[in-house]
Amino acid sequence: MGRRVELVLLVIAAGLDLFTTLWNIRAYGPSIEVHPVQRFVVHSLGVEAGVPIAKLIQVGFVIVVSAWWTPWCRWVLMVCAVLYALAAANNYWHWL
Repeated sequence: MGRRVELVLLVIAAGLDLFTTLWNIRAYGPSIEVHPVQRFVVHSLGVEAGVPIAKLIQVGFVIVVSAWWTPWCRWVLMVCAVLYALAAANNYWHWL
């Protein structure tokens, strides 16, 4: 069983962030992206390929870090899921 619930929540939240980021970048352009690596990937590969690939890279790093810090795996996954959910909400409602 392990950390399935946390991993599912991470994937759902990251997916929401992916779609809302894609929506905003289509509407306003890649320059609105704050994360420098994501902005670089989007500029390099284009919006349609760059956003999903950048999100996969981000989620990959979250999984690597949580696997490395096994005792804190559950907390790393949950904190990152919450941050992705907040990012998706911000993309949708334009809080910042």
